[in-house]
Amino acid sequence: MKLITPPDNVRDASLLNAWRLLYWIGFAFVVMGGTDITLAWYPAPFGNPEWEFGAISATLNGLALPTLGFYLLLCSAVARREHVAARVVATVMVVIVAGLLSLALIYGNVAPLALNSVADNRDVSAGMKKAILKATMLMIVYIALFVAGGIQGWRSRE
Repeated sequence: MKLITPPDNVRDASLLNAWRLLYWIGFAFVVMGGTDITLAWYPAPFGNPEWEFGAISATLNGLALPTLGFYLLLCSAVARREHVAARVVATVMVVIVAGLLSLALIYGNVAPLALNSVADNRDVSAGMKKAILKATMLMIVYIALFVAGGIQGWRSRE
């Protein structure tokens, strides 16, 4: 059986269209996930440790979709050799790292308060410890992913 391959210009156009489609899917993921995260922070009663704990936890829980979206944007830009766009996405990723590091500092201050508030109830305390462990792991992984994406985007050549 003979394998029939399309001419290079047809394959190139198809790949370009596929990367454009993934760009728009990535953009949609960023918007959808960003909306969810924004709503976790509104209204913002800063200084309330319970709210800060919940808002940061909700942010980390909802960050998977925008993370995927940013990576789709980045991969699309690199594949289409749009180096300025790749660097813009990389810069946004680095800004997100700075935001996550700030949230980690706040979370480190409010997590002990959350644990102390449920210390009398063993079952709730166990759930709180799991939530804190999950948030810590998510924070570490998201920071690593966004740092890696930022580096890759800035290594994109013109």
